[in-house]
Amino acid sequence: MQAFIGLLQPDGTLIEANNTALGMAGLTPDDVIGKPFWECYWWQIAPATQDKLRRHIARAAKGEESVYEVAVWIAHRQPITILFSLRPVFNAAGEVIYIVPEGRPIQEQVDARFRYQAILDGTHVGTWEWHIPSGETRFNDRWAEMIGYSLEELAPITIDTWLQFAHPDDLERSNAALQACFTGETEFYEAEVRMRHRDGDWIWVLDRGKVFSWDAAGNPLMMYGTHQDISERKRREERLRQSEEAFHNNFRYAGIGMALVGSEGELLVVNPRLCAFLVSGDTEN
Repeated sequence: MQAFIGLLQPDGTLIEANNTALGMAGLTPDDVIGKPFWECYWWQIAPATQDKLRRHIARAAKGEESVYEVAVWIAHRQPITILFSLRPVFNAAGEVIYIVPEGRPIQEQVDARFRYQAILDGTHVGTWEWHIPSGETRFNDRWAEMIGYSLEELAPITIDTWLQFAHPDDLERSNAALQACFTGETEFYEAEVRMRHRDGDWIWVLDRGKVFSWDAAGNPLMMYGTHQDISERKRREERLRQSEEAFHNNFRYAGIGMALVGSEGELLVVNPRLCAFLVSGDTEN
């Protein structure tokens, strides 16, 4: 979609607007030319939007460029989000003589961002971004919450923050999975890792990620991923393991013969006591 472009006097009066800006809103030049920009139809979506525009125009008149996301009206008072900028134009003496407003529609990106955030909120996962060469790392609030902290308490945050809380016994496995991802052996990184909670306990997280950018030499640059708390699943697995181990021990060392029988009456597994009975033919045991 084409950009909305215009031309302002330093005081904010609109003196030109391109056909895209006019056509998308169903306007004619007479509707807006000669008016303060913030009073034009597009910006009447909300008083706060108009006030913000007025402040940024004042900054642009002093030579300061502005860029921000904002929702404006197009035809039939339909809102659309644009990436909006105000760029001052100077004369030879360094004075601002015009201001160029430009808006590029980014509603699709905003909608995609909303859907992405909804997925994160719905799945309650932590997210991380890692600039691999520098070690600079960004986590979301949920990531810190999993281990009992706020992001502010963990600042400044780098890859060392992760290393500080990860269980040392799990780092070798995690590093091996990362290296496989860095070398292209695998597309995705995945590891189950314990992390130290603020209360001293260990929680289990499913750590997943992917390298999304590489430098000219083929080295990884940026990696993005998620952390999901799987502690309850690991507890269930441990309870199941203990139950199976108890059953196995009871079955193996029972003082009586025992067997697992299939649906058609076939013997699947027999314990040592039953084996001894079958071999000896001892009908009294």
